[in-house]
Amino acid sequence: MKDVGQDVPTSSQIEVSKQVKKSAKLIMKPKDVQMKRKGRDSAGSRMFKEFMVKQGERLDRLIEILESDAYGVNKDDPYSASSCMSVINGMIDGGMMPDDSPLCYLAMDLFEDAVQRKLFMTMRSERNQFGY
Repeated sequence: MKDVGQDVPTSSQIEVSKQVKKSAKLIMKPKDVQMKRKGRDSAGSRMFKEFMVKQGERLDRLIEILESDAYGVNKDDPYSASSCMSVINGMIDGGMMPDDSPLCYLAMDLFEDAVQRKLFMTMRSERNQFGY
């Protein structure tokens, strides 16, 4: 039979086991490696860079919009002011109205409005356009 206190470790045995664990930890610990700092950005610098990237994207989008609007103006529109003026010039050349007619200047004022231009250009005949 075993004595009652036989399995209980003594305080010296506990201290030895702690030292063994500590030495094992020290042995297993990897060596410290000095890392070089590779130009880390501060928080403010990083936020500024992100802001600049977003601004660049916004500017690119704005340029796309402006270019598409400019393209829309430049493409051949049947109701453009220049198309309307070519009809008026045809009336002047055809003798339907004189070159210095007040109707010519009134037509120029009307052609500032896109709806008026469209109405003028969709009339069936030059006679109707002249009466307009």
